Amino acid sequence: MSEKVMTPEEFKNQILALQDMYESPGIFYEEADNLMSTLLESLGYGEGIKLKFSIMERNEMRDEVLKFIGDFAGYDKLPEYNWEVIRKKFRAGYCYYFAHMLRNAFERGEVCWAAPFSHVVWVDTDGTPYDIEGEYKGEAFYFIPEGTIELSYELGLTKTSMAEFKHIGHDYHSTKEDLIDLMKSYCKGNGIEYDKRVEKYLKG
Repeated sequence: MSEKVMTPEEFKNQILALQDMYESPGIFYEEADNLMSTLLESLGYGEGIKLKFSIMERNEMRDEVLKFIGDFAGYDKLPEYNWEVIRKKFRAGYCYYFAHMLRNAFERGEVCWAAPFSHVVWVDTDGTPYDIEGEYKGEAFYFIPEGTIELSYELGLTKTSMAEFKHIGHDYHSTKEDLIDLMKSYCKGNGIEYDKRVEKYLKG
């Protein structure tokens, strides 16, 4: 008996159904996972393929992190003035420490520079970046791990160190050229094409 092949129209309908499930309340996450497996099989990836994170797992991780951030900042409990003070403190100045707070709280993921901006985020193991505002929605080109930056600095490959984000005992600030060198080094080491458009965001 020949295996039924999904037509382009059927595939399109399945994708639309998957999108609806993904955007619906958690009751549909398991169904979306099953549909994703069906689509993968139709594309020839074989039965029983294991995604690194299922849709349900990703959403559970995301909800857990967002709840922690909301509780910490008091977005649902404190007057707007109070939580705006907290948001500004960790969004413009002490983002490095909030990223480490998330890293320590969930014991996973990486603290990363949201290049090329003066901002640090925590990137969860599913690739989602977060800061005090919740899921990071900025225009960062690259999320360069703190460990990568520090190793490059210690080896003398770049002049940029995460110490610049700590606000204590560090009076050196990277030049535009220093930051470009770091991003190029990161891209080269990870097989990523360097995007020159990133340079327009850097001050000379």
